[in-house]
Amino acid sequence: MKKLFLVALALSSALCVSAQKLIVQDYQSSPYWYGGIKGGIQWVPTNYDFGSLIAPAFGVQLGRQMTPVVGIRGDFQGLWSKTAFKSADETMNFKYYTIDADLTFNIVNLFLEDTEHLLDFSLLAGAGFNYSWDAEDAAKYPIQDRMIDSHSSLKSYNMRLGAIVGANISRNWIVELEFDANNLKDRFNSKSNTHRDWQLTTMLGLKYCWGHPSSRRDADRSELISDTKYCDVCGLSLARCPWNGNHPGTNAQPEPLPAVVYNSAEEVHIEVFFDLDNAEIRPSEDAKLRGLSNFIRDHEIGTVLVKGYADRETGNPNYNQRLSERRAQTIVDVLTGTYGVPASRIESRAYGDKVQPFQENDLNRVVIIDIKEAEKK
Repeated sequence: MKKLFLVALALSSALCVSAQKLIVQDYQSSPYWYGGIKGGIQWVPTNYDFGSLIAPAFGVQLGRQMTPVVGIRGDFQGLWSKTAFKSADETMNFKYYTIDADLTFNIVNLFLEDTEHLLDFSLLAGAGFNYSWDAEDAAKYPIQDRMIDSHSSLKSYNMRLGAIVGANISRNWIVELEFDANNLKDRFNSKSNTHRDWQLTTMLGLKYCWGHPSSRRDADRSELISDTKYCDVCGLSLARCPWNGNHPGTNAQPEPLPAVVYNSAEEVHIEVFFDLDNAEIRPSEDAKLRGLSNFIRDHEIGTVLVKGYADRETGNPNYNQRLSERRAQTIVDVLTGTYGVPASRIESRAYGDKVQPFQENDLNRVVIIDIKEAEKK
């Protein structure tokens, strides 16, 4: 048990570290409903050959993630199982099902509640009911190996501990690998061992989530992106920034410049391309940004429109939206920090993979910058 705890702790720490690479602003990880199916193997440890007691197992689940950390689910598992009578050197098949109410605890969200991540690691604990049948053949085995009662149906309470590793493969779908240890009363498998029995299961499942915060309609997402204002210092939204954008010792809100009108005769259009799953500026693309210095030196900047994109053929819509936001923010940071463009002149937008400005897929890993000269009245 100590080794299992250490393995679980190491796995959760690794997942937390990997999740830190995907930090996004104002992420929400609950609440939502989910349902799923799963299949795998189960085994009842005993003093018999391990391979002879492995049997298939299937299950369904329905649950709700109530908070970023705590969830609850109803779980049904079962089908076939095997037990062994060592005195006769034989195995016996029987059928069973287990119904449990489980509490789940998301360890990654416990440490990184406001972080969107591709992998999750959860612990679970539950209790329920086990029902076994079709074990009539047990009557033919020696009395010291079996129970004396009727074998037509056997009932048992069940206690469960387990762990789940999940991978978010799209906006609504999650693939999970689940490990469960079910503790049942002696004789649930028509054998009497004078101690409670363990049944171990390993199953791979597919889970569908609905009502998930990340599955908002695209129109709602676009409105959120365009309306949300962020702090120039810490990067959080103004609603979540402890100083509401006015950090001590900083001038987070630049002084407004005089009203301007646009002169369409002077305009710059630049396309900055990025590598796959990356928001860092390539050295070759940095030269394009350095070329802005001449325009900025010779012209008064009116408006700067920064538009971030992601290609549609990799990732999922939710992740691509965040990636395009990171790319756009990288360009904004360069314009304000390196070239001194006032933040009040910059408008940043992120389209994810909803808009594809180029026909060639790889070219859509891009940020497009449009700068117009201002003419003072």
